[in-house]
Amino acid sequence: MSMLKPFVKRNLLGIIHFHTNIKSAEKFFPVEALPNEMGGKAGPMNDLIDNHIKLLEEFRPWFLQDEGIGRVNESLRVGKFEAADDMLGVDGSFKKLEID
Repeated sequence: MSMLKPFVKRNLLGIIHFHTNIKSAEKFFPVEALPNEMGGKAGPMNDLIDNHIKLLEEFRPWFLQDEGIGRVNESLRVGKFEAADDMLGVDGSFKKLEID
């Protein structure tokens, strides 16, 4: 955890939970969802992976169709900003506010 902290935004650290044992993990999700190797009851990890791959292959036509719909018009996307001032302008910068 201490190695990860410098690279993760502060607001994300409140969302990410690390568990050292199965009892602490049970508070956040059911043990039935974990593979046997991690103390759960969902079955062997290799079987879970194989089932997931089969499911993705089964839905391949749907993924291809969904990708072709083109719901997002990329030409309307705003470019990336170098700094917060570029994105927010004067309204977002209270450092420049002068009060007489």
